[in-house]
Amino acid sequence: MRNGTGRGALFALIAALCSATSNVQIRFLNGVEKPGAIVFYFSLMTMLIGLFYRAVWLAHAFTAAVAAADRLRIFGGMAQILVTLSLRYTDASLLAPFDYTTLVWSMMIGYLFLNVSPARQRRAQIMRFSL
Repeated sequence: MRNGTGRGALFALIAALCSATSNVQIRFLNGVEKPGAIVFYFSLMTMLIGLFYRAVWLAHAFTAAVAAADRLRIFGGMAQILVTLSLRYTDASLLAPFDYTTLVWSMMIGYLFLNVSPARQRRAQIMRFSL
């Protein structure tokens, strides 16, 4: 096991908890607010967190890394709009299985664009849990 694997798993669990909490809140807010307002405030909060992150941790980073982080924010905004709209039209419990496909997408994007491939055992685990 690589050094830091436990820390990575802990961060993944925290991210899953945050994602689940966010989905439940968005589902509740869809009954009160329009999707545009939800996405605006969600994007505003994540932008503020992102600016803090950029100022503190990316202060000495390469320009390419900062540009990549900015592109990721755009993808995150698009994902948030799609999640908000999907939660408007169906229950979170019906959408939960789609969260597992993020494992497969992450593995494919990492392999195709970043030349990163998980170990054979990890690939099997990812595929098993995603299906």
